[in-house]
Order: sequence, then C-alpha cells, then structure tokens
Amino acid sequence: MMCMYSLTLVHENSISFGDENTSIVSSRSSPTPFRNDFAAIKSYAAREIWIDILKEGQQLMKEQSASSPRLAAVEVGANDSEQAVEIAKNGLESHSIEPSPKAFAKIIEQVKKLPADITDKIFLYNAAAGDSGEGYLNFSNSGSTGASVLTDAQAALIQNKDLVAKVKSITMEQVLNNEVKPDYNSLQHSDLHSVFATKIDVQGFEPKVFQGMKKAIKNHKIDFILTEWWPKGVNKMNGYSEQCGEALQYLYLMADAGYTLYATHIVGHPNDAGYLEVKYRAFRKGLPFSDIKLHCLELYKLEVKFQLKKEAMGFWTDVLAVAPNAKLPRDPVSNFGRTIKKNMEESSKL
Repeated sequence: MMCMYSLTLVHENSISFGDENTSIVSSRSSPTPFRNDFAAIKSYAAREIWIDILKEGQQLMKEQSASSPRLAAVEVGANDSEQAVEIAKNGLESHSIEPSPKAFAKIIEQVKKLPADITDKIFLYNAAAGDSGEGYLNFSNSGSTGASVLTDAQAALIQNKDLVAKVKSITMEQVLNNEVKPDYNSLQHSDLHSVFATKIDVQGFEPKVFQGMKKAIKNHKIDFILTEWWPKGVNKMNGYSEQCGEALQYLYLMADAGYTLYATHIVGHPNDAGYLEVKYRAFRKGLPFSDIKLHCLELYKLEVKFQLKKEAMGFWTDVLAVAPNAKLPRDPVSNFGRTIKKNMEESSKL
C-alpha cells in the first residue's frame, strides 16, 4: 500500500470492462474461486511472491537463446526506486509508472546513482495509468504517500498551486503496445516484446487501470499480474455503493479471460484494531476461498469483529493472477515457481 497513487476523485456509476456500453457490474452464474496455495504460508506475502516471480523471470532468460528478447516487468504506482531496481537487478527490463512529479524526480535521483548495467534497464514514465490515453489529470504534488488525483474543483481549493500538477493520462495498453515512450531513459528504450509480470498498487484506482488494459488481459499479454485488492478503498474512491459488487469486477475480468487467481495474506493498517491478530495468526485459514465474493464479505466481517470505526481503512490483500499460458523455466528456482508449474500442468490435463 506504499504507492504514490491514492485517489480522491472518481465518482462513477459504472465502468465498462467489455464493449464500450457494457456496465462494470456483471452477474455471475457460478462462483469464482481463489487458489490458496500461498495464503496461509507464514512470512510469504505479496513482496516475497513478487521477488520469486522476478527470480523465475531471470531463470527463464538464462534458459532462452541469446537472441530472445529480454523479458520485461511493469510497475504501476511506485513510491521510490526499490521495485524498479529489483526488476533490473534480476535482468529484466524495468518499466515504472509514477504520476507524482516530486516522487518521479526522487526516483530519477536514486536511479542515477546506480551502475550503468542497472540503469540501462530502467525506464520511467511520469504519468497516471488509467482508462484514458488522452489528456491530463490534476495530481496532488505533495510528494507524500497520500498524494492523489484531484477533480478540477478540488484543485481550485488548494491555494498553493505548487502542490497541484497536471499529469499525463496514459493506459497500460499504450505502454504494452509501445505507443508511449518513457520520460527517463528514452534513448535506451526498445520496444516491449514480452511482458513477464506486472505489479499494480494504486490504492483504489485499480478499476481504472484495468479498464485501460482489458485487451491485454483478454489476449494474455502478461504472464503474471500481482495487484492490490482493497474492496473498501475501491468502493470509497470510485463512489461504489455495494460492499462486494463493482470492487470485484477487475478480478472477474482476469478470471473470465482464463487467469487463475491466487489469494495472499490479509493486510490492515498498523494503527487499526485487529492488525496484529490478522498479521500473525494466519487468519486466512478461516476465510472462504470457494468464491471471491464470499471472501470479500469476510473482509468486511473482520471490521465488525474488531469493531473498527467507519473511517478506518479496513482490510485488504493482494491477488496474483496467472495466465493460462504463463511462461516458466524448465527448472523453476523457487517453491513459488514449482507450485505454479505443477498447478498449470495439472490444469492442462483436465
């Protein structure tokens, strides 16, 4: 949840994930399950999963011929250079999208201090990834983790205009189709060929990001997608009324395209009641995995259990989505890779 991408603006009744006139809300004739292979493993949360994904990408490139295009990973919503550098150190092309001009400048400053063999693989975009590849958004340019997109009315209320920036709006489709160039390292940039993994953490703006990448998902252009899933935050930021309705739609988008969804650990704010119990007592074991809607409702029940205040952040998690044709090394180097490969082989026999 440490990204520079929180929201204050979006209030829409529906978002199209299909054709242009299709509502975000879809009826489900059957449950959509989570796999729980990783959900209750102690000390194996989203960060550890992401690191293992990158290790598998590195190993896959070692097994490929020297003429094969370098694999790439895309981070949507950065706070600093940590993830961009982690990707590059594993040998993958690193593409990071960060809307905050102040945070972007900080990332560039950090990256420039690194050896050339790392910096040459890092490409940075000072933009907001969303559902539109045109125009600009107002962005709170405080440089803090609470920076957010602003409506015109909200921006007008801020007296210090240095705290409001106009930020380019781009879509993930544009990035994946090489239709936008990075704002840093553009001379080193070569076309993206194979996107091995994408990490999305935008604190409630996820529906907009996924709206801008639905074709890529349908066509399985990304092997692994690790995204934050914070139903309460998504509802609040987008003006959704149903607890577990519209907030599930970007997960349904991936499931309907054939991606397998894996649950991970529950996360809460350290200042809220229940945080330590959820963190250290593997509360995941008591949650339903047979249907993501039931799973979502249980996150809200935890708020009741711990008597959280209405304004509390509640609970969230990260979801790993694995494409049906996801590439893995012949010999995976992590328990994560071996588990995913085994599951994919078993699924192919069904």
